[in-house]
Amino acid sequence: MARVPKKRKQAKPPTSPLAALLEQHLEALQVRNYSEHTVKNRQVHLGYFVDWCHMRGLNEPLEVTRPVLEQYQRYLFYYR
Repeated sequence: MARVPKKRKQAKPPTSPLAALLEQHLEALQVRNYSEHTVKNRQVHLGYFVDWCHMRGLNEPLEVTRPVLEQYQRYLFYYR
């Protein structure tokens, strides 16, 4: 029985410079031969952070400062 290749979803363009930077990071991991599971895991978890930033109007990488990261940590702590 022949294997049927899975159809891949078309990648949608990044919605912000921060999302574009995330895509570049994931591509760099793939080039360095990180496992597929590691790349997927980072895509999910860093994607949560990018979405959180987008909801707060933080779209540029330079807008992510130490206080912003601390605020995200507090958000994760109280999210549980």
